[in-house]
Amino acid sequence: MDLISLQEQILLPTEVVVESPVDMVSKAGTAYFADQGGKITVNKATRAGGYNSIIGYANGQNTANGKAVSNNGTYTTMKGSVQQTTNYGSIVEINKGITVADNMLFSANTATGRISGDENNAYSNIGGYALDNGNVIIKSSTANGGTKEGNDKADAHDTKSLIYGLGAYASGTGSNVIFDSGTNAAATIVTGTNGALYAEKGGYIEFAGEIIHQNNAPASVSTGATTDGAGITSTAESRGGRNISSSISNDHTNVPVFYVRRTSGTDDAGITFNNTTKIDMYDGYFLTGNEYQHRTGSINNYWNNSYSDYYKDKLRTALNGTAWDRARYRGMSEVTLNLVKGGEIDLGLINQAENTLEWDTNKDKDGSGYLTSIGEYAGGMTIHNIGSSNHESTSEATKFGSTIINSTLKITDPKIELEKLCTFKSCKRCKNLKKLLVP
Repeated sequence: MDLISLQEQILLPTEVVVESPVDMVSKAGTAYFADQGGKITVNKATRAGGYNSIIGYANGQNTANGKAVSNNGTYTTMKGSVQQTTNYGSIVEINKGITVADNMLFSANTATGRISGDENNAYSNIGGYALDNGNVIIKSSTANGGTKEGNDKADAHDTKSLIYGLGAYASGTGSNVIFDSGTNAAATIVTGTNGALYAEKGGYIEFAGEIIHQNNAPASVSTGATTDGAGITSTAESRGGRNISSSISNDHTNVPVFYVRRTSGTDDAGITFNNTTKIDMYDGYFLTGNEYQHRTGSINNYWNNSYSDYYKDKLRTALNGTAWDRARYRGMSEVTLNLVKGGEIDLGLINQAENTLEWDTNKDKDGSGYLTSIGEYAGGMTIHNIGSSNHESTSEATKFGSTIINSTLKITDPKIELEKLCTFKSCKRCKNLKKLLVP
């Protein structure tokens, strides 16, 4: 062996390979932490049961002798030709399912060491956490298909991934959390108060799978079923809540489903939906792009050089590069948003819609011109609203709010109700009045 090859081996980052299933039960623990260019490869399923848990955390890069040293990590990305396939930052590569769903708080097994009040901290976990050139890469996992963990007396599911809290956080140039599209990786996220995905300061996220955005404040939380508008849970599912509703009635008020925060003209932080993504929205705030000082309290105010924050295509090419780079949210045509009854939904701000929005005879129902035109504005996404039990509206569809500015709204519905509807079906006062008027 010559001196040069020996020096190269000395400079290689430390690597840990995990070949056994992992069950982590500590509170506020981290299952895998790679630092200063280190590499962790996980080839078995992982469960983190304690609250405030992190599955994969990667920080920094290896700069031995003043230059970056490759960690020999590869992944598929929608960034196209501008992205290196070999990384120089710390990397946690997970090749099996991850489950971080507050098992120690909600398990039927009471011998978990939990104490009263621990449940207040639920839905605060993180799947992938990447800082300053760190990379968390999830490969080959599948969405869970619902909000409930499987058998908690056995190893975590080999391929399914379920996250209670923030699915991915990336901050700093060169930081990536990627659900690898080359292996069709996906996950199910049941959000907490930080939403599902958050990128800032040059951080980058790619995701596919399922997101359930719902108030977790009660002691027990139930999803809707297909008839309520849910696209992920065909029948209602009950899970544990945070038990804080005596002080906070809805912990998702104004919480975005996903968010990109840019603070300068060179900040290219972004989220790309790299494959089919379903979102069941019960509460919170959705459209956070194109805000530009127009929404009170917004921190997403960087003027984006007249390009939309939403882009249809997931793959960056030479032809679409500028628009793709300027957009905060890419691959929006992969996203289907289901409005589910039972909560408080704010669809968000529609600002400077390129095409005319339309309010037709379908009003705010599924297939309406209004929802279709908003979906077009937001990068070609699909919005469903099949609910039919909102008796405060003539459409009876699931109630939601939205704000339109600097755009054109064409109204083709000949009958518009401009006040809260009160029907015999929903109002006791009207039912009593009906009895008086109709003997």
